Amino acid sequence: MKEGSLKSTFMISKILRQAGDLRFLLHEDIEVLEVKLNEKVVIYEKKRTECFDCQEYLIKVNQISTTDKLSISTNMHFKNYDKGYKKDYQGKIISNFGILRASEQSKWYPMIVSNTSTQPLVLSKTLYDYDLHVDCKDCKQIYVGQGSPKKSGQFKGEQALEAIVLIAGDFGSKKTDFAHYINVGNEQSRKELDGLFEKIILFYEAFTGFELPTNFVYAQLPSANKDWGGFTSYPTIVNVSKTIEKEKLPAYLSHEVAHYLFGDVYKPAGPLYWFYLESFAEYMSYKYMLSVDQELIREDYEKLAGEIDFVRLDQVNSYEEVTSQHRYTTGAFQLLAINRRIGDEKILELIDRIFETLTEEANGYQVLIQSMQDIGIKEKEITSIEKELIQSFDLNQYEFVARSFARPD
Repeated sequence: MKEGSLKSTFMISKILRQAGDLRFLLHEDIEVLEVKLNEKVVIYEKKRTECFDCQEYLIKVNQISTTDKLSISTNMHFKNYDKGYKKDYQGKIISNFGILRASEQSKWYPMIVSNTSTQPLVLSKTLYDYDLHVDCKDCKQIYVGQGSPKKSGQFKGEQALEAIVLIAGDFGSKKTDFAHYINVGNEQSRKELDGLFEKIILFYEAFTGFELPTNFVYAQLPSANKDWGGFTSYPTIVNVSKTIEKEKLPAYLSHEVAHYLFGDVYKPAGPLYWFYLESFAEYMSYKYMLSVDQELIREDYEKLAGEIDFVRLDQVNSYEEVTSQHRYTTGAFQLLAINRRIGDEKILELIDRIFETLTEEANGYQVLIQSMQDIGIKEKEITSIEKELIQSFDLNQYEFVARSFARPD
C-alpha cells in the first residue's frame, strides 16, 4: 500500500472455446511482464482499439480451447490520495483515504474478450470461477469478490462472478442478516442500512416474484468526487460519499439493489444498453420510493420541468447516445408512464419478454415494441406510447407522479 504497488500473476483455464486470436483486456496503467500459453512464453501485441481506461492485447492462435491454460504476469503502480481524488470514478484503480479500490470496470484482472462480441470494450465482463491468493503486508484487511474480508490469504468464489471487486487497506467489517459491511464502523448506521435492505428486498420480491439474495456486501469507500454516488458490482455495493447521508440512502440503496435484477438477472445489450441497465434499475427504485414516501422522487420529477436532454430511443444507434440525464431520470419516468398505462402485471410480462429476446445484434427499440405486441398490448396503445412517450417529451404525460406528492397544509 505505501509503495502503491500491485503485482500479480493470473492463471486462467477453461476458457470458452472460440476460433481465432485470443484477446484480453487490462487497465491501461498495468504493465504486462510475461504471457504464457500452456507454460510456453508467447508473443503478444497491443491493439490500437477504443478501450476507455483499458488496453486490448492479442495473442496469435488458430483456436483456443477449454484445455488451454493462460498465464499473465503483471505489475502496476497506483496512486495514494490521502484526501481522496476529485476526478474519481469506477474505472480507476486508486487508493482514497488509505483504502485501495478496484472493480471489474477498471480491468484490474484480465478480461477475456469474445471474438464475436460487438459490445464496447469498456463494458466487457468475463464470468469467472476464481481462486486467488492475495497478500498485503501493510493492510489491515483485504476483500475480494464476495464473502468476508481477511488479513491475507486465499479468496475463493462461492459462485462464479462477472464482477470481482478488490478492496484493501485499513478498515473494519461486520456481518449482519442482510449484508456484510465494510468500513461502516457506526452501529446505528448499520442498523439503518439493515432496515432499508430489508424493506427494499421485501418490496422487490413482492413486486417481481424474484427471490433476492441477502448476501450483499456494502462498502463505504469515501471519494472526493462530489458528483459520484457509487456503483454496484454484484454482490458488492460501493458508496463513495465521505459520510453516510441518511436522507439519500433510500434513493441510493434502492437503485443499487435493483441492479441485481437489471445487470445480473436481466442482461442489457446493444446500443440501448444504458436504458436497459440504468433506466430500468431507476424505474424499480422509483416504484419502491413511491410505495413508501412519494416525496422521495420529487427532486427527480422536478428535473423533468427544467432543461432536459431528451433522447429519442427509436433513433439511438450507438451506446453513448443515451445520455446520463436520460438513462438515470427521463428513461425511468418513461417506464413509470408505460407501467401506468399497461398495469403492473403487464409491465412484469414486458420486462421478461424484452430480456428473453434482447441480444447485442438485435435492434433494442424494435425489441421493446415487439415485446409489447408479444404480450398482447393493443396496437392503438403501443402507437400512443410511441408518439407521446418515446418520440417526444411532454411534461403533462408525467403529471400523475406529481399528483402523488403530499399536498402542503
